[in-house]
Amino acid sequence: MKKFYNKKTFFILIVCTCCLISSCNNKQNNVISNINIQESSDFPLENIDISYNDNKKDIKYYEDYLGIKSTVIKYKQNIYIKDIPLDLAWENANKSKIHSHKAKLYINSDNKYYDKIIAINAGHGTKDGEKQKTLSHPDGSPKVTGGTNAVGEVNSMAISSGMTFLDGTTEAEVNLKFSLFLRDELLNLGYSVLMLRENDNTQLDNIARTVISNNVANIHISIHYNSTTNDEGIFYIGAPKVKSFLEMEPVINTYKMSDELGDCIINYLKNNNEKIYGNGRMGMDLTQISYSNIPTIDLELGDKASDHSDLRLNELSKKIALAINDYFVGE
Repeated sequence: MKKFYNKKTFFILIVCTCCLISSCNNKQNNVISNINIQESSDFPLENIDISYNDNKKDIKYYEDYLGIKSTVIKYKQNIYIKDIPLDLAWENANKSKIHSHKAKLYINSDNKYYDKIIAINAGHGTKDGEKQKTLSHPDGSPKVTGGTNAVGEVNSMAISSGMTFLDGTTEAEVNLKFSLFLRDELLNLGYSVLMLRENDNTQLDNIARTVISNNVANIHISIHYNSTTNDEGIFYIGAPKVKSFLEMEPVINTYKMSDELGDCIINYLKNNNEKIYGNGRMGMDLTQISYSNIPTIDLELGDKASDHSDLRLNELSKKIALAINDYFVGE
């Protein structure tokens, strides 16, 4: 490995192109090209060690395709972190009401799956998110099923606070802890990861989290627990089988791919001794599903009575990381 290190400041560019592949074992939405490094007076690089591989023409990286200049921080060997704000020029971004914070993109620069980006959404965790309302659907049509918001609602909570476990722990806290475990497992497998929340108060509503994922990631998985109290098992939420909903943009283009993602994960977990609720799928009209133009699921890991110890969360994160790997590349 030849080392490149300079006290000058630089601008790191990221280029993403899109392609859709329907195969369960070979999903790809964004392809990251080789990087260009250009000088920039306001791009600090003092703490970054950028390496070039003799076997490659250029190190593979990201381009800031929006022209946004922000600090890239070295996280660990070959992994860098870049802040990703919501760009209001993105489709449907202007429908978000809460978007003052940023997501974090973990760039796995020297691994075979570096160009596969998994968006992990630790559900809830936005203070006062229930006080704001956003359009339930991009086209302004009403919700077709109930849930956190009632059927028929044109405007829904921007983001809800979530439930509380029987022992008093908040769902938001457990969702975050699990998501951090899952992040590290995916990074260890060689994937790049978009973290939509990494603290207990991230000011990004459901629309903001979904739109950022649409423009950065290949898939978007939201982590949740159900509000029942019988430790019912794991399932995912996909699009409801309602004709008007399935024909709505962008759902019409994504719901089948989203079900392929959910089914791959549930089947892997079922084959690895995890308790599955029902057939592993539930249809519900969620903001995340309504606004997503990439494969997306709400993954419910259990309910108020489920074990949410660190040991359990760590164990489950390893299985789900391998399930996601199976979705992309197969066994």
